[in-house]
Amino acid sequence: MKPATESRHCCPAEPQTEELRSGVIRQMDAEKMDFADASFDFIWTWGVIHHSSNTRQILSEMSRILRPGGRAVVMVYHRSFLYYYVFNGFFLRAA
Repeated sequence: MKPATESRHCCPAEPQTEELRSGVIRQMDAEKMDFADASFDFIWTWGVIHHSSNTRQILSEMSRILRPGGRAVVMVYHRSFLYYYVFNGFFLRAA
C-alpha cells in the first residue's frame, strides 16, 4: 500500500478516467462485470447479491475487480437478522 500523500482533494489520488471523475453510473450483470482486474479499492454491497441465482460468481467477480489490499463490505439478509422479522412482521403481513 502506498503511503498517504498530501492532497487538496478528498482522495489521495485523482480518478484515472473521465468516466470515474464524472461519476458515471453503469448498469451491468454482477456475475460478469465489465471492469478491469484490480479496478477498485472499495466495494459496498448491502442486501443485494443473495438475489442472484449464482451468488458465488458475484463474489468471484468482486474478488477479481478488488485491488490487492482493497476492502469489501458485504451484507446479506438472513432469517436471524432483526430486519427480516421487522420487515416481514409489519409490512408483508399487512399487505
